[in-house]
Amino acid sequence: IKKNSFMSIIRHKHFFLSYSEEHEQAEWTAYYLTAESHQRHCFERPYFQQDPLVETESAHWKNYKDTGYDKGHLVPAADMKFSGEAYKETFYTSNVAPQNKAFNAGIWNRLEQKIRYWGDKYTARLIVTGSILHDNLIEIGDEEVSVPDYFFKIVVRVQDNVLVMIPFFFFF
Repeated sequence: IKKNSFMSIIRHKHFFLSYSEEHEQAEWTAYYLTAESHQRHCFERPYFQQDPLVETESAHWKNYKDTGYDKGHLVPAADMKFSGEAYKETFYTSNVAPQNKAFNAGIWNRLEQKIRYWGDKYTARLIVTGSILHDNLIEIGDEEVSVPDYFFKIVVRVQDNVLVMIPFFFFF
């Protein structure tokens, strides 16, 4: 039985996402990262919870339990430490996708750190992150959350009045 291919754009206070009901996750997320975003506050890590703005209900975190996959943030929590509200928003399950543990803790984490480093050097940047969602992906959990095999991150910034885009693509 094929799920509804309904998609919706969700606007949180600090980022946007396009939620795919068929795949039970965001197709992409987008947010601005500025030098001011790097004001680091220590917040207690919240539990993952379903996104109250997803009308069809985002997948429950229990879909990931005992699967061997991490709940990989698309908008990194560390990029939102300037505000408790922004930080908490990143723990909605609409902002995660199943990721291989080595990928999430490895190259994906290093790329997120590098982008934060650039945040200290350059003006505001738009960060777009997502995965390539298609038919016949592995699924996990009772809600059949798709496991993407390709992820991307695009960094967009303005330098000397020129738009500069830096794309990154990863696959398992």
